[in-house]
Amino acid sequence: MTFDLETLSDLKLTMSEWFTLSSMVASEKDGRSLWDGDHARCDMLVLAGLVKKIDHRLHITESGRDAAEAIDQIFDWDGFCYPEEEVFLNGESITRTEAMTEYSEPKRITVGSLVRHQHHGEGLVTDHFMWDGDWGGFRIKLLKPAQTGATTSITEFSDRADAFELVS
Repeated sequence: MTFDLETLSDLKLTMSEWFTLSSMVASEKDGRSLWDGDHARCDMLVLAGLVKKIDHRLHITESGRDAAEAIDQIFDWDGFCYPEEEVFLNGESITRTEAMTEYSEPKRITVGSLVRHQHHGEGLVTDHFMWDGDWGGFRIKLLKPAQTGATTSITEFSDRADAFELVS
């Protein structure tokens, strides 16, 4: 696709979003693994069709490559780029990029994640599986044995996924 400056400007991307796209294209051209940084920062690139997410990885589209090549014509970046708008989160002023980072995809619980169970404490996920037709489940190895009775303690157990939270 061929882009002119007006079409590129209509995408309403900030300077940092344009520079992110340029960095991704440069990484791809150099044969380095595709930039896998902050996905929230790339959400506007995805919405503009310049980048796509496949299996939680970012991939540059043909339009993205064309747009990155076309922005080499830009000399007045302040006049061209969409301004970093102020938005409000909990009554405080933040930039659009900060807001997108705040509401990026949540980190997922995977094998090896440190999690907290609602009743038995913290442990490491050792397996994931289908709990029933609607829910997944996790098997964890507890960091400290948990007392389940007067004389019984457990070091590993399984439960439904919603009984766990990721420990940051």
